[in-house]
Amino acid sequence: MSEELAEFGRWLDNEIDKRDWKQADFARVGGFKPQNVSRWIGGTVQPSYQSARAIALVLRVNEDEVLIRTGHRTAPASAATPTPQPLMPVAIPVYDSPISAGKGVAALQQYIYLPPDIDIRSDWYGLPVHGDCMFPLLLSGDTVIISPRATAEPGDMVVVDMDEEKGLVKWLREKQGVLWLVPEKGEAILFDEEHIRIVGVVMRMWRNVRRPRKGMWSE
Repeated sequence: MSEELAEFGRWLDNEIDKRDWKQADFARVGGFKPQNVSRWIGGTVQPSYQSARAIALVLRVNEDEVLIRTGHRTAPASAATPTPQPLMPVAIPVYDSPISAGKGVAALQQYIYLPPDIDIRSDWYGLPVHGDCMFPLLLSGDTVIISPRATAEPGDMVVVDMDEEKGLVKWLREKQGVLWLVPEKGEAILFDEEHIRIVGVVMRMWRNVRRPRKGMWSE
């Protein structure tokens, strides 16, 4: 183990800790293999050039700093104060289905990149919208970003698994003490805990347009 790699491992571990993340959170958000993250932190493996750039993106730090720390770029001889760099966009993974512990592994489809000034939690992830039941608020092909740990309340937009149907987006409404799942168009569905499970609360909506990684926002 070189001292350079050991120092990078300590730095990376500290950066993850500062964000109240676990190694698994960092690996999931960045799309890294958990064993690679463990080796980087342990100082036994040097991240590749592309991995170093991805680490900078996920942590929203200066890319040059990570490339220097990982040995892919030489630190400048000048001791002058570096020019402040703009914050990096936040990378959000988008999966093909809800992440359910013990029920298979959802496939990572892509990342969407959000403005750096938006408050995003490490466990949030995206799911694609299918169908037109939430039209015109959501279109087929849009993405909802959900929090799997948030407690759903009446009035929230939620993502549910219902029997064999996965990743359905509905409004959670309450009427006379009874919970209903309500679409923008179509019939309301009685919330039956035996057949319906809330997998997350929708925190943001992303509208896909022609150019990649561009979007329209609504709160």
